[in-house]
Amino acid sequence: MTTPLLAVEDLTIRTRRGRSLVDGVSFALGRGSRTGLIGESGSGKSLTALAVLGLLPDNLEASGTVTLDGQELSSLDDRALCAVRGNDVSMVFQEPMTALNPVMRVGNQVAEALVRHRGASRAEALHTAISLL
Repeated sequence: MTTPLLAVEDLTIRTRRGRSLVDGVSFALGRGSRTGLIGESGSGKSLTALAVLGLLPDNLEASGTVTLDGQELSSLDDRALCAVRGNDVSMVFQEPMTALNPVMRVGNQVAEALVRHRGASRAEALHTAISLL
């Protein structure tokens, strides 16, 4: 079996007081594949995604392993993790009014990220954004 692009193993998220919010989530995502996190409201979908990206609020603690393209993310310092977030993985949050700017075209928003994180020219970024969408 090939190494997954993203592997989450035994992810547990707890409050500082020890209350378990997500308990033992594991999944793998192969290169070029898609997956979805489904569940009832409040079941931990967003917390799981935030933990994968290292974006949990300070009052929550995560344990388990998250590996992206063979690299264990919990071992990275903030600067390296920020670079991974900008270049290798990203998240569009579920709240539409905070996820995307409603007065800016979606393609321009995707292109802006490519310019800032990948150093692409504006024209290259727009071309890539259009092909992604």
